[in-house]
Amino acid sequence: MGMIRQLYFGAMDMYLHSTQYDPYGEVTPFQIQHQLAPKFTVIPPLPEDRFLCSFGHIFAGGYSAGYYSYKWAEVVELC
Repeated sequence: MGMIRQLYFGAMDMYLHSTQYDPYGEVTPFQIQHQLAPKFTVIPPLPEDRFLCSFGHIFAGGYSAGYYSYKWAEVVELC
């Protein structure tokens, strides 16, 4: 569960910092979260879930599009 949670967070981070996402468009980050959730979660987030507001790693922690590096570091460690 911990691994899939990190993959979910990494996927959200990558998508929100990619050219696929237009921060000035009509699709909100919360809608992206709900679109990605079925691929990574057992239980979908509640409609009022605002986890992204406290996900400091990708918005205020200097990890922009780099959250996946946690999982990548684990992969490299196994080599």
